[in-house]
Amino acid sequence: LLARLHWWKLQPMDHAITCPQPRGQDHRLELATSRGKVKLRCPPQTTYWLLAEPGRQYLVYARGVTADLSIDIAPAMSGYSAQLYNPRTGDMTTSDCDIEPDSLRWKPPDERDWVLWVTDRETIIK
Repeated sequence: LLARLHWWKLQPMDHAITCPQPRGQDHRLELATSRGKVKLRCPPQTTYWLLAEPGRQYLVYARGVTADLSIDIAPAMSGYSAQLYNPRTGDMTTSDCDIEPDSLRWKPPDERDWVLWVTDRETIIK
């Protein structure tokens, strides 16, 4: 994925992704070790983020999500390619998502970590 993704063009766009399932909160965990107590910051079990180059490419990260995610894709894309990246295996497969004139809906396959990469067909990065 990283070899094909123009990641330096992406901007954080969490305001353009919505879900009826709320994001979780980070929490802290304190562990006792032989050297004393260690405080760790743990990420939320349910979260979703969006990085985008509007109108060209969208990168969605989701974990713990069981509901549809809605992504604002304005300006509308003329056509798109959606690929699902499995960070556990490194596999990339074609993904189905519903595209409307100015938004895209996608539901992750399960509650584990997933990355959806959507690109405009005219600017597909090979």
